[in-house]
Amino acid sequence: MNGGPTTLPIAPGVAPNLVSEVVVLEYGTPQSLEWIRQHAAELAAVLVEAVQSRHPDLQPAEFLREVRRITQAAETPLIFDEVITGFRCHPGGAQARFGIEADLATYGKIVGGGMPFGFLAGKAWLMDAFDGGFWQYGDDSVPPAVSPFLPGRSCGTRWRWRRRRPC
Repeated sequence: MNGGPTTLPIAPGVAPNLVSEVVVLEYGTPQSLEWIRQHAAELAAVLVEAVQSRHPDLQPAEFLREVRRITQAAETPLIFDEVITGFRCHPGGAQARFGIEADLATYGKIVGGGMPFGFLAGKAWLMDAFDGGFWQYGDDSVPPAVSPFLPGRSCGTRWRWRRRRPC
């Protein structure tokens, strides 16, 4: 990327094209904020692990608030990885701890109570991409959008990402 950040697979067997469009920035730095600010309108989303599992002492609240301001202005989804922090640091996770409302949040481990599963939570304009939008189970209504394709061992739905403005 002409001297900009680059991403490489972390392990053998991961195809380079799977990470070629991912940019990993240094967490909590002004340079990262500037990069996000310059590219926010081009990004599909910004994903942060608010309290990093390998650096729990690094909790740059103002950095996270600025990322939220930038992504809101650009209408770029902000995703919080709450796999570690969800329900542990606060019932509302890192979002509540830092006073930041993400557009989408990922949860895992703790919600499974020992079982291997997790979940996504988010604003309707993003969640509609996963389930097709509001519909009523048990009647003749149907989701207004095509459901996504999310392959798994015993499931399959269709994925279609739509970038829409928040309500």
